[in-house]
Amino acid sequence: MAVSQSDIASGAGVDRTTVNKILNRRPDYQANKHTVEKVLKAAEELGYDISRLRRNSDKRKDERKKINLRVDVTLLLKDGTVHDSGTARIRNLSLSGALLGELQTNTNLIPVQPFTARLTIQQGSLKGVILEGEFIRFESNGHVDFGIRFEKLSRKVRQTLKSLIAINKQEEDK
Repeated sequence: MAVSQSDIASGAGVDRTTVNKILNRRPDYQANKHTVEKVLKAAEELGYDISRLRRNSDKRKDERKKINLRVDVTLLLKDGTVHDSGTARIRNLSLSGALLGELQTNTNLIPVQPFTARLTIQQGSLKGVILEGEFIRFESNGHVDFGIRFEKLSRKVRQTLKSLIAINKQEEDK
């Protein structure tokens, strides 16, 4: 007998919709790490094959390249309201996202609710390019970095990023 999402929800003590969003890895849904662990544990105990979820959970969509670009940052709430603004450095970059460091905003507060970061590059061949994405993770290794997943890049911006990443790769290979 197949394991249903309702079975998993009962075992984990959460709603079926929460199970659905976690198992389908919905990009617009942010679950508490403890909740995700409870759902995956319940699913596994009931015989649900979670290997595909674990295998791809940390895999990046595109390879990232080390880079050091100054950007202006605007933090936008989902309704488009500006929450805060400031500056940061892009530490690494790919077609699907970036790692930001040295984030300094006017209030030094990150919104609790979902938000988007608008990055305006201020130097190099990408000067003036605007990238938008959602914050997907915070990382602390003696300093705080922020992972960003880009949303809807224009064809022109995508091509510019491809060129920049290719140039950086050529320089690394020398």
